[in-house]
Amino acid sequence: MGVVFSRLCAPLLTLSVSCAVQKKAAALYTQAGDYQKTARFYYKKAEDTYYQANNWASYDDWRRARDQWDYFYSRNR
Repeated sequence: MGVVFSRLCAPLLTLSVSCAVQKKAAALYTQAGDYQKTARFYYKKAEDTYYQANNWASYDDWRRARDQWDYFYSRNR
């Protein structure tokens, strides 16, 4: 009787363990997706900040060059 019982219940136990593993894997995939969304948000925010800083730096260089040009142009008139 014990052999017959183990042959009948072994697939059921494997199935329940398999379902638990699949649920855990699904939860981990969901968590990984959430982390990826968060990481992408902060990456884009950092990228925007970099481009804004670069934009202001180039504007400051342009303004400095314009002022320098105006200074020399007004002195040599």
